[in-house]
Amino acid sequence: MLSVLDGAVLVISAVEGVQTQTRLLMRTLRRLHIPTLLFVNKIDRGGADAERVLRSVSEKLAPAIIPMGSASGLGTRGARSTPYGAADAGFTSRLVDLLAEHDDALLAAYVDDETAVSYRRLRGELAAQTRQALVHPVFFGSAITGAGVDSLMAGISELLPGAEGDVDGPVSGSVFKVERGPAGEKIAYVRMLSGTVRVRDRLRFRRDNEGKVTARRPRSASNGRSAPARPPR
Repeated sequence: MLSVLDGAVLVISAVEGVQTQTRLLMRTLRRLHIPTLLFVNKIDRGGADAERVLRSVSEKLAPAIIPMGSASGLGTRGARSTPYGAADAGFTSRLVDLLAEHDDALLAAYVDDETAVSYRRLRGELAAQTRQALVHPVFFGSAITGAGVDSLMAGISELLPGAEGDVDGPVSGSVFKVERGPAGEKIAYVRMLSGTVRVRDRLRFRRDNEGKVTARRPRSASNGRSAPARPPR
């Protein structure tokens, strides 16, 4: 099922840190080359330790990580996450070090003249390498208090853009899950790559088979995302 994803956000507790299931999931995401952001959750909980979690992530999950902000007030209801920006020299330096591992041109330009490498270029390269699953930005926050959630959502928009499908193209998709509905009917979950599916459409599947769509949930599925629909019979 993970293979249909455009990208993923892996949630890690700021208290418990990296767990066995976290390692298994991250290993699968990396094997499938799925772009992945990391969200260190529960910074408001007692025992939260951002630095310890970052070390554990680097050692056990992926070395190519970059914190996208700092966490303060850990372990309190007032815990917050402050995103880094162009004025943060330490962040800029870490970005260059990380991104240069996969971009010789960037490294050469930076060595030749630091001022020639703009912050905008660094953010663009960060997005490009994240989409290639080469690096993994890390965000901090709390799902309970909402701290850091806005930064995470902005990161998803910037770093994990959804695939754009052609709504007027030929119907093409991949069924990744089939389950039974309340009345015993089969419901298929489809990752649409192009085209638009409507009720009563006749679709070809399994090479030479054809069937009619009997129902569809009111949700767009023409942008490369997945959506449920009752399969052809």
